[in-house]
Amino acid sequence: MMADCHNRDQSKRGKEALKIEARDQEGNQASSKVELEARAGEDQILLRTERAVYRAGERIQLKVFSTKARGAAYVDIVKEGRTVLTHDLDLENGEAELSLPASPEMAGTVDISAYVRAERAAGWRSPADLCATGE
Repeated sequence: MMADCHNRDQSKRGKEALKIEARDQEGNQASSKVELEARAGEDQILLRTERAVYRAGERIQLKVFSTKARGAAYVDIVKEGRTVLTHDLDLENGEAELSLPASPEMAGTVDISAYVRAERAAGWRSPADLCATGE
């Protein structure tokens, strides 16, 4: 389930509540309310990995979600202040994917950042931490 991010005032900061309700065919029901923090600005980006730890040679699946429907998204992998990899992706309907092998030079903890270039802004990033093991 995705919230409609395009039809709300994104200029405000603060907390918003998302209430999810579900009911199955047998009449069982459940609901949950989650507090979400709203960020200022129209453009937002989210970077996800399948998991946090990979061994050298395993495929890392990255997914990028953006409020920007089309354009380029950029992914940087940085270890100890040194860029290990930079990759550009084409956004389609606000999503992009990247699959790459965990290399031995990624052993330890690396930072993965995704960003897009807004037309009038210098850019914005969404960092995610990933721990890749060299074993």
